[in-house]
Amino acid sequence: MQGSESTFTMSNAWRATYPGAAVGILAMDDVANPEGHAGLEKRKDELERELRARFSDHDRAALKSIPVIRANSDYYKHFGKSYHVQLQLESLVHKGKSIPRVAALVESMFMAELKNQMLTAGHDLDALEMPVGVDVADGDESYIRINGQEQVMKPGDMMISDARGIISSIVYGPDQRSRIMPETRSVLFTVCPTGDRNRGRPPAPVGHPGERLSRLPGRPNGRSRSPHRRVKPLALGETPAKQLAKTILHILGEMSSSHTRLPEELPGVRLSCGNTHVNRREEKEI
Repeated sequence: MQGSESTFTMSNAWRATYPGAAVGILAMDDVANPEGHAGLEKRKDELERELRARFSDHDRAALKSIPVIRANSDYYKHFGKSYHVQLQLESLVHKGKSIPRVAALVESMFMAELKNQMLTAGHDLDALEMPVGVDVADGDESYIRINGQEQVMKPGDMMISDARGIISSIVYGPDQRSRIMPETRSVLFTVCPTGDRNRGRPPAPVGHPGERLSRLPGRPNGRSRSPHRRVKPLALGETPAKQLAKTILHILGEMSSSHTRLPEELPGVRLSCGNTHVNRREEKEI
């Protein structure tokens, strides 16, 4: 992670266009990204059984009526797209498909998406240059998608950028430059539950337009290592960040040690959230 200002910001345009939207972020240090792990496979099997039992009686219309899926589907429909998380959930529940085996951090992200039904992206934190922030596209921006293709943004789409450029958008997904790699040791996950333009459904984000909201974990004097993974979920909206943090940490719990530690038991896990007053901030343990 490069840059002296390790912050997450939101623009005036984003706040005005999506006043009810929220963004949750989870920054993790000292992680591993193996191709496979028995503990992760156990979590995956558990989640697949849980989702099939939970949604086995849901047809496509019933799945689409779930509030978070409905909000995201409405957003994608505005841009002529379908919400892929709903389609993936359908495939798993009704077509017997399994969560793909890729690598630990990416699989954890996929699992979090399916469990929470919220769009989630992952980035190599060391590849980012601060500050990172959320904005709304004008339609003349472009970036290199994870598949290596250049993509021009759709006007009005939410996008997250660092100091060098766009790292993800709702409609087109993450970029190639900051993609999670086998050697990734620090990761940033973002979750963006969307809402209707100018009248979003999720909890309103904290802070004021253009405010610098959350400080990402910095590394004075180079990379910092500790016996335990340092985890700092920071949020513009408490609910999505807390859901993301609990899900990811629970999934990765099997990999952390022989004794599984759930999110509430992991050292250093904090949820940092503000409120509508610029100069007031509250921190509380998850």
